Amino acid sequence: MFVIAEIGTNHDGLLAKAEEMIRAAAESGADAVKFQHFKADEMYPPNIGMVDVPGGKVDFMEHLRRTEMPPEWLPEIKAECDRCAVEFMASPFDIKCVRQLDECGVAAFKVASAEVTHLPMLDAIAETGRPVVMSTGFSTLAEVDEAVRRLEGGGCRDMAVLHCVSAYPTPPEACNLNVVPAMKKIFGRPGGFSDHTEDFTDVPRLLAAMGGDVIEKHFTLSKAEKGPDHPFALEPSEFARMVEGIRDVESRPREKKEQFIKSEDRFGRILGCSVKGVSPLEESIYPCEKRSIRARRDIAPGETLSAESIGVLRFTRNAKQGISPRHYSLLIGRKARLAIAVGEGVQWEDLLPE
Repeated sequence: MFVIAEIGTNHDGLLAKAEEMIRAAAESGADAVKFQHFKADEMYPPNIGMVDVPGGKVDFMEHLRRTEMPPEWLPEIKAECDRCAVEFMASPFDIKCVRQLDECGVAAFKVASAEVTHLPMLDAIAETGRPVVMSTGFSTLAEVDEAVRRLEGGGCRDMAVLHCVSAYPTPPEACNLNVVPAMKKIFGRPGGFSDHTEDFTDVPRLLAAMGGDVIEKHFTLSKAEKGPDHPFALEPSEFARMVEGIRDVESRPREKKEQFIKSEDRFGRILGCSVKGVSPLEESIYPCEKRSIRARRDIAPGETLSAESIGVLRFTRNAKQGISPRHYSLLIGRKARLAIAVGEGVQWEDLLPE
């Protein structure tokens, strides 16, 4: 099983720390390290404010801007990965970041769960021809199917589709690992789990016993550090124990793997059901974290929509959902029929007839 250490933004905006984490992940047995490459203004409208995260309440835009990975870091990150013999992966969050990562030679793109509906960005990723690993948290099966077809239609040939539950942390009994083989069968692609549990023994070993191809796990140097992703990430010693457990299960013959899966009552609760969909734990974030077309700033009645006034954005509070990103190009040049507040989703009824 291919093991990804999700460094994400746990470098806290420090290149030296990012490089230290690469070395620690490699020493802990990771096959790849994964970063997030984004510009905060291309992810959210500016009026997010304070947001509750696992590490506490933070000014979300300030946090995001502090943890942006400058483009000039990319060659340094790639070089450190090469020195440590781990693959450099990254999740882009806009088309410009896709192109920057492609230029620096990223080994594979990771599509984050919230980006499954960001079809314009998926087109840009597919055009590179690079391998793709896609997480599918708080996504319907129809949304996943559309994303897979979009990537395939754009030329992507090497793709893994991961099950994911976007709850931080995820209780092990909410994992529904049986979705992994179900999606492998549906899409005919390698599968696995983007794991947000704090567990590093049961869930990873079960996934290995089931024939999972990929596991992604958040990684930190210390859970005590400040930041939304540190508290539920694995420290190096925990990550190393996880990899050791995975390799042990992988080495067992098929019948021993099947015996392991049935060996504990709690494993049945972790395996759960095989139906892919938005879980109860994800229902509250689905309408706001999913990408849709939103106002970057206040839009006046009669104003012509442009790339400066609308974007394919998320939102962290209950705001009106916007039109699907697949229609973004159709909205440029249309006129607003009424006022649209910053952060609100743009709906067809908000526009004047053509």
